[in-house]
Amino acid sequence: MTNESIKQLSVIITGIFLSALLLTAHADAADIMKSQRSGAEVKATFQYLLSDFSGPVRSQWARLHFDPKRQELYTLTIGVNEVRIYNQHGMELFSFGDTGDLVSAVDIATGENGDIYILARDFQKHAIQVHNYRGEHKAVITMQDLPVTFQRFSPDRMEYRSGLFYLADS
Repeated sequence: MTNESIKQLSVIITGIFLSALLLTAHADAADIMKSQRSGAEVKATFQYLLSDFSGPVRSQWARLHFDPKRQELYTLTIGVNEVRIYNQHGMELFSFGDTGDLVSAVDIATGENGDIYILARDFQKHAIQVHNYRGEHKAVITMQDLPVTFQRFSPDRMEYRSGLFYLADS
């Protein structure tokens, strides 16, 4: 990758991160968060607190995925294996996974047709689990005939764009 493409990727990732922050904050408090990572300063104003009909939803260490087509935010709480789906106002529409139907989930993405993809920690066994918009299990996408150098590949990050999965092992 060239330095220019790395800079562009960094800007895109920062934009995605800031978009997610805007969906997860509180409307009354116009608090400004400052980050001093790598000498840069980031300021973000929070607008919404994610909620269900009982009130604010607390979630730490969640993976976020925003579906721009449906204007929905998907959160995956790692360790609990629970997916929550929120509308553009931060109100929970649906959740699933709290009954044990997800296996060792570490990342989440959505497809153009509304499918929800869950990346499993045990990638060699469970790979990518495919669920419909109601959390019902549809299929498992597995890697087959991997070269020997990829036998120990264990991704913990996933992106889905234009019909392709991008997996990263950090």
